[in-house]
Amino acid sequence: MVIKEDFLSGSVRDPRVDKAAISLKKAGYDVHIIIRNAAPDVERIRSYGNIPVIVGRLPPKLLIPKSSISRKIAKKAKLFLCAKEIIDINPDIIHIHEENILHIGVLAKLLSGKPLVYDAHEDYVRYIIGRMNIDLKENRSLRKVLHYKIQILRRSFTEAFFIKHFVDHVITVNSFLENKYSKWAPTSIVMNSRSINDLPKSSSNDILDQFDIAKEQFKVIFVTKYYNNWGFETVFEASKLLPEGYQIIVVCPLRDELKSLIKEYEPMPNVIFTDAVSKEGVMELIANSDVGIIPLPYDPNTFISTPNKIFEYMLGGIPIISSNFPEIEKIIKNDNCGLLIKPEDPEELAKAIIYLKNNEEKRINMGNNGKKANREKYNWEIQERRLLGVYDKLLKNN
Repeated sequence: MVIKEDFLSGSVRDPRVDKAAISLKKAGYDVHIIIRNAAPDVERIRSYGNIPVIVGRLPPKLLIPKSSISRKIAKKAKLFLCAKEIIDINPDIIHIHEENILHIGVLAKLLSGKPLVYDAHEDYVRYIIGRMNIDLKENRSLRKVLHYKIQILRRSFTEAFFIKHFVDHVITVNSFLENKYSKWAPTSIVMNSRSINDLPKSSSNDILDQFDIAKEQFKVIFVTKYYNNWGFETVFEASKLLPEGYQIIVVCPLRDELKSLIKEYEPMPNVIFTDAVSKEGVMELIANSDVGIIPLPYDPNTFISTPNKIFEYMLGGIPIISSNFPEIEKIIKNDNCGLLIKPEDPEELAKAIIYLKNNEEKRINMGNNGKKANREKYNWEIQERRLLGVYDKLLKNN
């Protein structure tokens, strides 16, 4: 299993990598995780539980290339080094996470002849288009426009070419992406959901006391690991439209960009910021909240996304208020587990929050519907079986 960033040392962990590696190990596979990028002081070989984690590291002299030519040489050297780490393990299956390191898997497949799984967490071309739209608002120079256009064309071509000619199976997260990738290779959906065992075993208010959250308030929780493009402005503006008796709990690492934005909107007496919280703490906060919100603004990538948080809110048994994007809408409408609103509309968000507070029976029913759907369709135990099914099929065919 190959990933780009050091998921052991980084501040933001990708739960998909954790869950997939642990599930495969539990099923009897000898799992190795290879990391392309890691800090120079990180040990080359570590362990995640009983899973070896190996850094594809350059020799010391190439760690900090000084010229543009030596940087390009170092980049190519790291590509071959990571592929060599894969081949040295002699895997039965090569599993690559994310598009920007797919070429490493292709090289390893060419050299080893082993089947290649591409785990597409999102639509990376749409992600680049979204970043371009934000970046060009500040600086629309011809050079920057051309840079993005070339990058979009290159990524579009290479991803399609690699999948069509080298990838044996694509794993992705929703039906939009399944439809995209199945044109080029066999594709399966493995949603990035939570285990049913992640729900707190007993209900406790201790987590509310820890963050000085008033128990008698109507609690609205907003969970995200990321700052960019997650709708903080919409949440902060909606908070000013709510009457007394409401509290918005923002669970997100308090990085400098977010701190600056908070200062622009202060005072916000009905908003509490927890900073980063453990995954166990997140589920405790959700289970003690009344509503979960996903106020995504529009961009080409978020429009077709299925955020992990939707499954966390469902597991916690609380209704969801979300931007009305197609993949999210399928879940919320089909399972009657929440309300849909226009993106970037603080007034509509505030109205939806007030509506659910004033309609307790509907709120409770929606929360129960989400919990039932999670138990029957969306939990990681079900997704795990899909993942293992892909591996079993590839081994039988090879």
